[in-house]
Amino acid sequence: MTVPIWTPPGIITSCGEWGIGDFLQAQNLATQSGGGAVAWPSGSLAIYCPIVIPAPIIAVMLAVGNGAVGNNIDVGIYDQAGTLIVSSGSTAMSGTSATQTFDISDTVIGPGLFYLAAAIDGTTGGILRANPGAAGAALLQAAGVAQQASAFPLPANAVFASMAQAYLPIILLSIQTVV
Repeated sequence: MTVPIWTPPGIITSCGEWGIGDFLQAQNLATQSGGGAVAWPSGSLAIYCPIVIPAPIIAVMLAVGNGAVGNNIDVGIYDQAGTLIVSSGSTAMSGTSATQTFDISDTVIGPGLFYLAAAIDGTTGGILRANPGAAGAALLQAAGVAQQASAFPLPANAVFASMAQAYLPIILLSIQTVV
């Protein structure tokens, strides 16, 4: 019997196959009510999006799609226990309607459950997000998305609270395969 080998995709997203994309598609809500970039729900709010890493990878960069800018953003990766593994640190949002990349320390993670996280220190700025529509926060809660108030910059230890927003930020993680 041949054991399948996981070939990482190069980029993992909070809404993709290794994030909660399959769950959203199973609910037939992946694109309900559209998406787009809208204002961040609350200043200093952190949103934690679960991803599953089947084999060790090297995290090399994070990225978001900006809408309006005018605030500072911090993006990072947490382990299942809520410990911050790596983050960009507070960074001025730059590039309206553009992708903003964050070079992070190359960090080996996986396998297991991790969280891609973002926090913005105000509500002027916003990033691309999926909107689950009428099911909103309850659907995101069921998928394991969490939030934390007063969490800017991203804290060393997350305190996962029930998701109360119908806002799933699209965070991209660029990876390399561990050899």
